[in-house]
Amino acid sequence: MSVIIAVPVFNAQKYLQHAIRSIKNQTYKEWQCVVLDDGSSDNSLEMVEKLADKRFKIISDGLNKGLAFRLNEVIEMVDCDYLVRMDADDIMHPLRIERQLGYMRNNRSVDAVGSSAYLIDIDNNIYGVRRAKTLLKKNDFLSTSPMIHPSVMGKAAWFKNNKYDLKSPRIEDYELWLRTFERSVFVNLTEPLLYYRELGLPYKEKYHYTSVGKRRVLFNYGLRSGDIVGAGRYILESGLKQAVFRVASQIGSQEDLMRKRAEKVPPGELLTAVADLKQALHDGGGDG
Repeated sequence: MSVIIAVPVFNAQKYLQHAIRSIKNQTYKEWQCVVLDDGSSDNSLEMVEKLADKRFKIISDGLNKGLAFRLNEVIEMVDCDYLVRMDADDIMHPLRIERQLGYMRNNRSVDAVGSSAYLIDIDNNIYGVRRAKTLLKKNDFLSTSPMIHPSVMGKAAWFKNNKYDLKSPRIEDYELWLRTFERSVFVNLTEPLLYYRELGLPYKEKYHYTSVGKRRVLFNYGLRSGDIVGAGRYILESGLKQAVFRVASQIGSQEDLMRKRAEKVPPGELLTAVADLKQALHDGGGDG
């Protein structure tokens, strides 16, 4: 199998059906999906078992080990050319695997490819788009995570040589890109190939832990690279952003802030994006 999709799951029953359907409705059909239940206490595991077909492999040990542990677990077990990241509360664009796989096969020097993403709320309404930068430079890795984690497809061999850090919860992707970008080739496709769910989720505490972890990773990078002054600039920037977000949360305008910072989708593009989202969620059952 050349493509394996890794989906760690923890208490995601509300959105899991959408994620699984979008995987089954990919235009590229030659994939296997490994679902790793991370000790869910809701009905996530039962839902996966109900929706899965023969292309799905379900792993559950009843333990809660965290995202980085589960990703490293699947990296160790798979035998494939390309590994695809996917979160249990997001939705794949129908063309995602086809587009990314085609790019990887035509650009053998690239280690991992991400994409832009449409932003959706808890009711699958599109409220914005996050345009990913295609030509990634050093400052892109310092200022923010340059690739949307669940949009990434990468060489399985690269992931085997570059594991996630278990000591970096909530920022395991950022830590990985920052640790490896100087010896790797990362690219983003401009086409939005993921419907990324943010608005309406319990975001406040996650944002806090992400911000604190990001500053720790930046500080360690500055010490390692000798560029503590450069890293310090982005540490300060992260702290200021966290302060703004905290104030917005306290006055009840957190979602307004998230909507305002999101780039609006042009009307013509939005019509197409909504139609593609409908196709992604079509209950057709795929080819399994």
